[in-house]
Amino acid sequence: MQSTARSRCSGFADRFPRLRWAPGRWAVQALMLASATGASGLTTLHHFRPDIGHANAPLASDGAGNLYGTTCGGGATNNGTIFTVKADGSGFAVLHAFTGGLADGKCPLAGLYFGGSSVLYGTTSGGGAADQGTVFTIRTDGSGFEILHSFVGGADDGSQPWGALVGEGTSGLFGTTFLGGVFGYGTVFRIDRDGTGFAVLHSFNLQTDGSRLVGGLTTDGAGTLYGTAGAGGASSQGTIFSVGTDGSNFTLLHEFGGGAGDGSYPEGGLLAYDAGALYGMTAGGGAMDGGTLFVVGTDGGGFEILHSFGGGPSDGFMPGGNGLVVSAAGDLYGITSGGGEDGLGTVFTIRTDGSGF
Repeated sequence: MQSTARSRCSGFADRFPRLRWAPGRWAVQALMLASATGASGLTTLHHFRPDIGHANAPLASDGAGNLYGTTCGGGATNNGTIFTVKADGSGFAVLHAFTGGLADGKCPLAGLYFGGSSVLYGTTSGGGAADQGTVFTIRTDGSGFEILHSFVGGADDGSQPWGALVGEGTSGLFGTTFLGGVFGYGTVFRIDRDGTGFAVLHSFNLQTDGSRLVGGLTTDGAGTLYGTAGAGGASSQGTIFSVGTDGSNFTLLHEFGGGAGDGSYPEGGLLAYDAGALYGMTAGGGAMDGGTLFVVGTDGGGFEILHSFGGGPSDGFMPGGNGLVVSAAGDLYGITSGGGEDGLGTVFTIRTDGSGF
């Protein structure tokens, strides 16, 4: 059975073939989380049954050995689920099965944000009052599920949030939508954790500043958000942007142009690490057109390709949209959707100076 979200992703991939839908990556993200905390080795923590759905998004951790994620499809009405599993693979449970309709979301495409105090926040790409997606909250024991916002599209609202939420301070949550806004090409929005204070901070314009926001946002904790647009910009190959948490000072930090010296189609979000540095990946471009791993300053300066993916047994190809994680030692970890010995993808590590891939 084909899910609505898979259809949406397939439609996006038809327009932007570098951006690929690849279900089932969450176990690799668990490995990345383990690697970042000093563990090693590949262990399958859970095999998903068809009735639970496709897990495609990164996992959230509460720091106490519990992981939380979402599936697209599955559940009692095949509209997706929220699940939990312990870091040793035990304790798997479905916390919520989405039903769609006016009072519930459906088809979550993003991971969850752990807001502390046993509370999770997330988005669905459909469902809600206008079937344009929702922002929701739920407690880590499965209680207290609540729709905080139903998207309706149009100039004053977004439509179809695909990226995860990020928090700043004790009240604000920030996210992106794939469509909606003044120009119809997506938005950056904010909402308070009790569901009040919703506002569109920026509406994207295809050629001017980007479009098709797939990844979530990163915050510096000091009032600035950073993100990527998967397409659009001067060369229609995506952008990196920043915007204040109050909607001010929207700035294009980089417009991708493809070719050997640049990436194209940034698929995931950004990792803020080091003083004033952002790390990310693109699905295309680079020396062998297999995607890139890049660094750029928070002021837009110092853009550099740290690695160009080329496929083959000893390299990855088309790095995935789950983004990067960093270990306590400062090493970056990520995944690719192709390449490796069997051509089915890789887990890789690289230092922040581009060495040690």
